[in-house]
Amino acid sequence: MAQVPALVSQEKCPSRYASAEQLDEIVWKDLCEILTHPESITGALERAHSGGWLPQELKARQENLRRGRDALGRQLERLTEAHLAEVIPFAEYQRRRKDLE
Repeated sequence: MAQVPALVSQEKCPSRYASAEQLDEIVWKDLCEILTHPESITGALERAHSGGWLPQELKARQENLRRGRDALGRQLERLTEAHLAEVIPFAEYQRRRKDLE
């Protein structure tokens, strides 16, 4: 009796089924649109380079991460300033910096 290799999953793919015929039709329609109106490529490339193609949820998450990173940077700056001003000892500075990192 043959064994199934460890890398092969026995679970069914949760993705919806899409027939090759339907996909071919969609791709062909898009290709015809691009060949008929090549200027649409320029607009799509500009949107892609500016991040305009990203879904709103992803954009919001990126903005939250950026704000969090900025806030963390400000906390590290204040912590370093407090240590340099001899407000907190070096050991405390190291501990807090490790926590922030």
